[in-house]
Amino acid sequence: MDSTDRPVYGTRKHRAADLREGDVTRNRFGKWDEVSAVVRHVDGLYTTVRTVVGGDQQHRTVQLVDVQVVKPS
Repeated sequence: MDSTDRPVYGTRKHRAADLREGDVTRNRFGKWDEVSAVVRHVDGLYTTVRTVVGGDQQHRTVQLVDVQVVKPS
């Protein structure tokens, strides 16, 4: 595998309410982890982000969280 075939990732800020399944964000341990579900609370103020390894994390809906994205080539 050539190093040019490998994607290069960058970090962007997204609102917690805008996260989707499959996004990669930091879990409660500070490690990069894949989002498995996003549950929006009825009151609209909080969002629970469930990650594969780190479990559940509760964020305010408008809180900015780091998300890994592939940089354009």
